[in-house]
Amino acid sequence: MMEPHEDFKYPYDLETKEVADLGIAIADVMDWVTDGGRGRRAGILTRIYVLMWIIRPEYFQDATEAKMAKELGLSTSGFCKAVSSFRDRFGFFSPLCRNGEHREKCRKSALKRNP
Repeated sequence: MMEPHEDFKYPYDLETKEVADLGIAIADVMDWVTDGGRGRRAGILTRIYVLMWIIRPEYFQDATEAKMAKELGLSTSGFCKAVSSFRDRFGFFSPLCRNGEHREKCRKSALKRNP
């Protein structure tokens, strides 16, 4: 458990299970960001942007994956791969990501145009 700092009045009890669970969750996210400590700077920076984009898309004016990749100077597939990695590991979906139903609708539409 965390040791309380004498100069700060904590608004919660540091010994609770919720605080311990939060610490585990943050450690798991940081492990993903740093790719288990093996990540290179460019990959770590990409994962930080993915994390921010998924949790707070309004910071990026609700940009799409493709627009985020372009703004960061990355390939769309590289940014999408990092988004998929986060989604697969944590099961957290961005409201800006297309869901399976939308992908199926797009596929059917494309098949109608090009049978």
